[in-house]
Amino acid sequence: MDNIIAEVAAEMVLECNNCETKLNDRNRYEDDNGTAFCEDCYYKFYSSCNECGETVSADDILSHRDRIYCRDCHTNKFTACSGCNETMLRDSAVSHNNHDYCNYCSNDAFSICESCSENYLNNEGGPDNLCPSCDDDDNK
Repeated sequence: MDNIIAEVAAEMVLECNNCETKLNDRNRYEDDNGTAFCEDCYYKFYSSCNECGETVSADDILSHRDRIYCRDCHTNKFTACSGCNETMLRDSAVSHNNHDYCNYCSNDAFSICESCSENYLNNEGGPDNLCPSCDDDDNK
């Protein structure tokens, strides 16, 4: 009887879905679909988001400065500058008309209105360092 159990157990040994390495409880990793991998293959195909810990497939990994993010965390934490397209922290972006700018591009693209202290695009303001609203008020 013990031989039959051993034979059935041997037939039930799991193999890595990628490299066919024999797996046991100590070296078996599973994806969200229950597909089994050895440790090396699992980390070729999957990683964990550094922000929320969610498992991320290699095809969906977004990274920034050697840190890995799932799509949701990357979208919530980062944005692209409308001027130079560099990725930056969303909290450090200067926003104007639903566009985000890094500090460098915002310094080149914006001026501060001398009347109301609001940012405005350089090509929108008047000649006296006034935003369009204040320039309109000044010309009335």
